[in-house]
Amino acid sequence: MKKFHVFSGLIILAALGCTSPKDEILPGERSGACIEGSCNHDWLFCDGQDEQCHLRPWACEKNADCGDMQGICTQENRCLTTNMAVTDQRAVDILFVVDNSSSMEEKQEKIIESFGHLISTLRQRPLGLPDLHIGVISTNMGTLPYNIPSCTTPGGDNGRLLKGADNSCAYPLNQHYLVDVSPDKVCPVERDPENSAICLGHSCVEADCAERLHTEQGEPAGLTLVEDENGCPRCVNFGMEGMEEAFSCMADLGTGGCSMGQPLESMYKSFRADNPENEGFYRDNAHLAIIFISDKDDCSAKNPEIFNPEGTFSDTLGPLSSFRCSEFGIACDEEWQHIMPTGSVTYNNCHSRPDDDPRSMLYPVSRYVDFLSTIKERSKITVGALGGPFGGTITVTVDVSILLVEPSCGDDAPAGTATPAVRLKEFVSSMAPSGSDDSLFTSICESEYSQAYESLGLSMLNGQSPLCATAPLAGCPDPGTARMLTPMTSLPNEIARVCHPTCTISMAGSSDAPLERCPVYMDPSLEWGPVNPALPVEQCYYIRYDSKCASLDNFGPSRGAAIVLARRTALPYGTDYTITCAALPLTETTCDDAIDNDLDGLTDMADRDCHPELTGD
Repeated sequence: MKKFHVFSGLIILAALGCTSPKDEILPGERSGACIEGSCNHDWLFCDGQDEQCHLRPWACEKNADCGDMQGICTQENRCLTTNMAVTDQRAVDILFVVDNSSSMEEKQEKIIESFGHLISTLRQRPLGLPDLHIGVISTNMGTLPYNIPSCTTPGGDNGRLLKGADNSCAYPLNQHYLVDVSPDKVCPVERDPENSAICLGHSCVEADCAERLHTEQGEPAGLTLVEDENGCPRCVNFGMEGMEEAFSCMADLGTGGCSMGQPLESMYKSFRADNPENEGFYRDNAHLAIIFISDKDDCSAKNPEIFNPEGTFSDTLGPLSSFRCSEFGIACDEEWQHIMPTGSVTYNNCHSRPDDDPRSMLYPVSRYVDFLSTIKERSKITVGALGGPFGGTITVTVDVSILLVEPSCGDDAPAGTATPAVRLKEFVSSMAPSGSDDSLFTSICESEYSQAYESLGLSMLNGQSPLCATAPLAGCPDPGTARMLTPMTSLPNEIARVCHPTCTISMAGSSDAPLERCPVYMDPSLEWGPVNPALPVEQCYYIRYDSKCASLDNFGPSRGAAIVLARRTALPYGTDYTITCAALPLTETTCDDAIDNDLDGLTDMADRDCHPELTGD
């Protein structure tokens, strides 16, 4: 019986004593040759005369390391160990937010053509395809109280799930979203022990899909039992049509939607508005994935006057055009101009306007980040977009009598152009696990979207709470500084920027050598991720910074250190790993020994830990 020891994403660690050596090396004695004038641990120093590494006087007292100090100190060293099981992303709700304005015909075709790449990526899950709900909404929210060209339907689609243009699709049956789930929670399914995605047999019947999944698991009633290509039972609401065929109709929304699209507000309304079409789509236990597809930036209006059809170059609003969405939703180094003697103006360092900006007429991006954070943990949400590339600048031109933002891509593309998606890209970056992930934002002008779908699918499968150590890791005392993010300590940069922990990570029951640390990612600001076919080794581990691991006092439990196990391919569900790491104390343990016990750059009474009146202890 495998033992699972992961609770709420926190690695449960137990302190163990390391075996004491028979031959003690006393502080000051040699412990290996120097490498380029330095040693690989802070408890060693390089003697320039003999070019040997020597123990510092406090090395054994500090208890800073584990594996590498075995054979060095006679006293017990501080070690941490745990077992962890490979987690499984069982259910995923995928919402497509699709622009249905007049410029989107070819782009909608590419959405449909590349959809199979998303599904094939999700099939990489050890148990095969997750339990899926897939829905489509438009960016059309209308322009109340005004009617302007292409925006004459009051309230637009208001975040309602759609079954194609005019809801004309025959499938899915009974719902406005696709359902494809396994019935294995209500009927026995025998899986191949060597490949969990293959089923050797099952005893599921039609009633398990049509009734029991509804009454016992909350799925829609009336689902149909089918078998997938691996012999596994699935409950679906698109009959024998096939998921890709059903989606191709759903995502074909046409091009009659509002040209002043509000994708962020439409997403918001899909949760908040009283839309019976959306009932049952969002599940509490599912990973949530939201994919925006638009060749224009977001124009989610807080002040509907932005849609007032009246206005001239000399007015505050200017003439009616999508430029208003930029002027009153985005701020740059330069002030926006209505009169441009040179014919065009380039604006630099552009970003969305915050809520307290007096010129803002759009809802702030933070409204939607904060809203999603109230629904699920950030690690349970994937947000991606196909939009106009944005690199910090916007160029505006005059076309006869209106101001226009110049396209950022697509001059020669058969699918047309796209303008910079400043707000959409900012939203994607704000929701990304590491604060910024370019792989989740792709140019909509690409010839096809397969790579974008693959990146999004992997992100959905990788979605899980961080595996936080319950103590700071020796060799990685400041993960925030090491990743060029938030400093966690007062250590000098030459120490704080080093993250080389001493960890032994092995697959339970395997004779394979322990995992090595992963090679540095090709872009140091990004990460490999738990499943990445481009990983240069079969499997490895690395430490990333995650604020959830630094949410307690003293930035506990681990100063933000999260352990990530990376592999080229997913492992079978339930695979166990044993993790042993050297650790540091979270707080200063002694206040009069002239030693920085917790290696945070503060010693004895200079450390806040030594002042109970400040810490409340």
